[in-house]
Amino acid sequence: MKTLALFCLLSITFISCNNTKKEFSEKWKDDFTRECVKNAKVNSSTSKAERYCSCMLDKVMTKYDSELDAGEMTMNDMLELAESCI
Repeated sequence: MKTLALFCLLSITFISCNNTKKEFSEKWKDDFTRECVKNAKVNSSTSKAERYCSCMLDKVMTKYDSELDAGEMTMNDMLELAESCI
């Protein structure tokens, strides 16, 4: 679980560094999902990685108000969200 959460956190950090919008753009959501799946499928099947990343995207967008806020997520925050997605 920690490995998948770390991959997802790295995806969020990478994507959020270049965006200061106060919402979740389609580009951000697509980038998040693409990077998350790319990293998560190293340790699981593509279909499991896609389900996990879809769940994580929903959780992130529910908990945080914007892309910028999501970029401040800590590893502990990510692990908390990941528990219900795995």
